[in-house]
Amino acid sequence: MVRYQTQAIYAQHGPVTTHQGLDPLTGLPVLLYTFPGKPLLGVGDLASDNIPGILASSYDGKEGQLVVAYSRQYQPLRQPVEADGVLPLLLDSARALRDAAEAGVVHGDLRPERFLRAGQHHLIEGYGVRWIPQRSSYSPPEPSPSYAGDVFSWAKSLLFLCGPHLPAEAGNLLSRCLGEPEARPLANELYQAIAAWPPPKTTIPTTAPTTAFDQFDLELSLSDDLLATPFSQPPVVARPQPSEREPLAAARPDRPELRTAGDFPSAEPLLRKKVAPEPETPGFVKMPPPGATYRTVSGDGRPAAPILAFSPAARKPREAPIDLGQRERAYRRLVLLALLLVLATGLAFLAFWRQGFGNALGPGINPVVRFIVNVGVEPDDLRQVRLVVVESPAGSRLRPGNEVATVPGPAVLDRAGLWRLQARFQNLTSEVVVVRVPDERAITITLREPDAP
Repeated sequence: MVRYQTQAIYAQHGPVTTHQGLDPLTGLPVLLYTFPGKPLLGVGDLASDNIPGILASSYDGKEGQLVVAYSRQYQPLRQPVEADGVLPLLLDSARALRDAAEAGVVHGDLRPERFLRAGQHHLIEGYGVRWIPQRSSYSPPEPSPSYAGDVFSWAKSLLFLCGPHLPAEAGNLLSRCLGEPEARPLANELYQAIAAWPPPKTTIPTTAPTTAFDQFDLELSLSDDLLATPFSQPPVVARPQPSEREPLAAARPDRPELRTAGDFPSAEPLLRKKVAPEPETPGFVKMPPPGATYRTVSGDGRPAAPILAFSPAARKPREAPIDLGQRERAYRRLVLLALLLVLATGLAFLAFWRQGFGNALGPGINPVVRFIVNVGVEPDDLRQVRLVVVESPAGSRLRPGNEVATVPGPAVLDRAGLWRLQARFQNLTSEVVVVRVPDERAITITLREPDAP
């Protein structure tokens, strides 16, 4: 594929070669498949959360090439899969079978190494490639690729990967997948059956937090729970109406007049006095809440209705814990925000370092983007002309016969030195052009009609 740079070999299965590659325009990694025959998929033909997306598809009449999105975080599964990873693997891979069947494409070479995982997300790679059938322990008994054959190979692969960690219902379902082709469940039925299973039971840990972050989360949760209790709000007390009750001074002539705490040096003597309970009246409480006193107003000599008043000194001890808890919550959330900002900054710096300065792609793999040469074409009305390497400097990853770019336009070369390049367009070829980088950064290639016999 012209735009994509080929790197190390990822896998080799018969005549199908898979390379790790790179898109020099975006810097993102890709997988490149090269195989005999025409690809089974084009760009946009298949969309699935569990199948790598098709970025490019081409066929030159003899050889097909397919480029798919790829992340090096996705690695082949190790056998056996952990018990908590079995259900996500079953569900993700069954969804891939369903999406492929709905798009009308058969895989034809499902085996354990096709199942990739990053965290709890899984992919099945290799869709769209015209695989040459090779018999293995994962191949269905029927010779021709089919949807039922993919279901058989899927079940065989999962039996190998999951082994003793498969739940009982999964064992029964996989057994049906290994039966005769007409008795095997369809991909959609397979996915629906797995999606209907109950999630695995999880146990709540009873041990104390083992890390500082666990302790921090526990304290924050307890603080939030305490602040959410009804005791964090002041009690609501109904205010008596004058028509509902006789004044307290008239009902209790033997008791001195009660005044607000502000009329005394301290409210403690009033709080220590024992008040006998009075008959219950709808809409009023029997006893005043802690920290409250009664006050009688006698402006014209007549006793007035008692007014319930709260002492600021008595209210202060209740407010202090609430304010303290709010301050602690704000402080902890501020610390969390600061930690998240530091983490985000570190990740951004790491990504920038990898793209700009730490462009190390692995052992024995050299950086790919080094020099850009602008290539013109004569006649100037030609487009999509293939620029092919005839000879490259020592140490270059580009070998004779590799396509560098489609021209006219820029071509990316990965080594300084002498390059011999040739342009090809249908039955037209150019003379070999010599360019030395970095001294030369622009060339023009002329295509000529083949000489008549």
